[in-house]
Amino acid sequence: IGVSVFTFTGDPSSASPINVSLLFGQISNLDDLSLSLETCDGIKICTVVSQGQTRLTRQARFTESVAGNIYIRANVNNANPRLLADLVTIGSTSTAANCTILLGSLDAASLTNLGSVKVGNPLSPQKSRLDFSSFRVYSYLLLRVGSSYNCAQVYNMLEKEVRAVMNMRGISGYFNFRQASPFDVTQLSVNLANLRELFGPYHVHNFPVPSVRSGQCSNDNVGGHCNPFAVDTTSETYPVGPGSTHDKYETGDLGGKHMSLSGRSTFQMTFTDFSLPLFGQNSIVGRSVVIHLVSGDRYACASIGYPGAVTVASATFQTPVVGKIIFTQLVNNPLSDVSIFMDLSYGDPTTITTQHHNWHVHEFPISSERDDDEGRCITTGGHWNPFKISTTDSSYALHCKPSCPLCCEAGDLANKYTTINLDTDIGGVKSKHFFTDVTSWLDISGITGRSVVIHEAERGGPRIACANVTEVRVPTARLGTWFGPVSSGGQVRFSQAVPQGPTEITVSLKNLQSLAGGYHVHILPIIVGSSDPCSDTDILGHFNPLAWNTSSSPSPGVGT
Repeated sequence: IGVSVFTFTGDPSSASPINVSLLFGQISNLDDLSLSLETCDGIKICTVVSQGQTRLTRQARFTESVAGNIYIRANVNNANPRLLADLVTIGSTSTAANCTILLGSLDAASLTNLGSVKVGNPLSPQKSRLDFSSFRVYSYLLLRVGSSYNCAQVYNMLEKEVRAVMNMRGISGYFNFRQASPFDVTQLSVNLANLRELFGPYHVHNFPVPSVRSGQCSNDNVGGHCNPFAVDTTSETYPVGPGSTHDKYETGDLGGKHMSLSGRSTFQMTFTDFSLPLFGQNSIVGRSVVIHLVSGDRYACASIGYPGAVTVASATFQTPVVGKIIFTQLVNNPLSDVSIFMDLSYGDPTTITTQHHNWHVHEFPISSERDDDEGRCITTGGHWNPFKISTTDSSYALHCKPSCPLCCEAGDLANKYTTINLDTDIGGVKSKHFFTDVTSWLDISGITGRSVVIHEAERGGPRIACANVTEVRVPTARLGTWFGPVSSGGQVRFSQAVPQGPTEITVSLKNLQSLAGGYHVHILPIIVGSSDPCSDTDILGHFNPLAWNTSSSPSPGVGT
């Protein structure tokens, strides 16, 4: 939170107001300052100061010798504009293409001087703040370093609003999460029906819900509660129900922090959560929400979606490691978070469990022509390092870690997050990991089109497995030509924007003549030229892979 700008003392035994007029004489705009309180016995807490009127956040990220984020914020009607800087020195690097063009023809006399900001280092961080008299929209920020400039493009940081749509085992409704920026609290709105007074806790869990299968909400599929700070739920001091401060709960313990579903048939509530981020490394975006019975057993679950259109890329491993890594990022926003969902195991069940594998994005895709080429992973080149971070001295190992991801090569996922372990339990919870990356991107010279390499156990150097990262096209399906005795027509289209997200179905049928009843996907495709193309002999029955007893199905539009 930076250095102190104003200090005052309060007497807990006195109800008299404290005069802080000198603070307003020093700083007229208190938005985005923080207030810290320290008790006489040394307990320190802090919170953000805000009028609740911030409506715009813009972000620029420096990735050169001085790296970090700049945020420009403004209130309603562009009032109280301010700049927040969090910069550190990290060593020699290169410049992005657009900035290179700008710097190549730069007229220093045309620049607007916004002021000076502090630059720290990984061991001694520095924060800065500049307040402006008026608001302007800038496309680029330039930072004077010695006799030259570092450059960063400015992007709008849009509010995030995401939803987990609950539609399982009779429970319908949603969990809606909204956070304006990383500096704001999260609003949680819950709207659920048909609870039948059976349920109690509900939590954010680590992994997204898989495609339709039995046991979707199991520990193997969605993992445990989202708990990035490893809060000990077995401790005698862990809160029982709402009432404590939100940092005392698991991040994902929504029912514990706010209100249980116990005794409810329906539930409609809105809460403010101080520890439920939608931005940054501990974001819940892309994970899941699970509703539990009063007994604690898992009952229903839903994936938490994304706040807009996304681009998706995946790396599919085939041998000796099998499984996928899925990367997801908002379209046209290279500074937005990248969700990384990993599900990897050994394919050979006789392989022993191994630990502490480094894994990296490498510079090139695999260029070997055969999958059984033992040297195929050597063709991927070195680690993806677009900012040319120096790794040759001891400072890299000292500073590159989860708390300073910009101190790392962009492709050094092992040090930015953690090494991985591999066993033979394909699809099990130990094979899964979920990370939110804040320093990489997918499109335009990003991760897509490169490769991921897994190295030998115990942080060994040899490469044991690799896979190309390819864009995942939005899968779509549509009807072909209609057959049958009635001249019905029209179209039904199916699309799935995210691999583990919902399918959107668009129905536009015509000439039904009030004769039609249900419509279904059947097991087999139509045999063109058949005398009876819609018969059970040709296309079999309804597509029903989970063998659902249709006599238990509710009326259309009523059930989940």
